[in-house]
Amino acid sequence: MSGKLGISEDRGSLAPLGVGLFAISLSFVLSLSAAQSMFIFQKRLTNFSEMAAIFAVTHNRSASEFQSRVGSAGFIELEVKDRRLEDGKTQLVEACALWVSPVMSSVVSAPIQICSRASSRAG
Repeated sequence: MSGKLGISEDRGSLAPLGVGLFAISLSFVLSLSAAQSMFIFQKRLTNFSEMAAIFAVTHNRSASEFQSRVGSAGFIELEVKDRRLEDGKTQLVEACALWVSPVMSSVVSAPIQICSRASSRAG
């Protein structure tokens, strides 16, 4: 028997528990940061494709001309495709760009291509 009154002492370090909880918390925060970045990126890309569609319909031009006027808007490898429907009033625009995670991780290590579609109708 060790200790007083025959009670064994359970002395140990809380450091491994603290390090483990810190690692889990850090991975959760980094994953949340990457997910939030991807969500905001997709919303920005949707706004860009909507603006391109509205420009194409109101000015009777292509969405590619909108891209050449405003530039890449901070997107990496931005590609804009558009087509006018048979009715002659509706313009469909698809914008694709590469999203790069702000956090390097084993889950998301390579850039991911994200696309967004929008349409606009004249009249």
